[in-house]
Amino acid sequence: MDFQKKRRVRFLYDNTARLYDRRYRDIQMVKYGVLLKKLYGEKFLVVDVGCGIGLLCELLAVKRFRVVGVDFSIEMLREARKFVSLPGVFFLCCDSDFLPLRSKVFCGAFSVTLLQNLPNPVVSLSEVIRVCKKGSMLHLSVLSKSLNTKDLELLLLKAGLKDIEVLGSFGSEDIYGFGKI
Repeated sequence: MDFQKKRRVRFLYDNTARLYDRRYRDIQMVKYGVLLKKLYGEKFLVVDVGCGIGLLCELLAVKRFRVVGVDFSIEMLREARKFVSLPGVFFLCCDSDFLPLRSKVFCGAFSVTLLQNLPNPVVSLSEVIRVCKKGSMLHLSVLSKSLNTKDLELLLLKAGLKDIEVLGSFGSEDIYGFGKI
């Protein structure tokens, strides 16, 4: 059952990858703006889980972060490689439930509009926590039609995040969550 949902989602994204930038760039930029306002500290290595065509990876690289973007859709990553050619950005095709990354390597993590596509988001959140250093921050968004702010807060608590902050939609289709690992 869980794998069937993942296959459907991957099929959908693989088949719409070429249209993604034209269709979603503006709405994604609003989301990135909200998440990046909470970004502080020195420049470091971050992971973008569910990076899609790499729009956020590019924004982070311009700000001098090193970024590993991971996505389950190979076609989205092919588009990402066309769009993003900045140094310090790397892409990896994998399942967010099983990140093939070393533990405690990243100093921050992002995940934009991903969790609602997962059968068990706590599994992916646990993987993000595993690959991040203690004290680093997770910045994420979720479609507001799939979770309300209270449910998102409970999900982040269940995953083990600390100092959680959940924000409303700011006129976008998402709600936003931040938590310390």
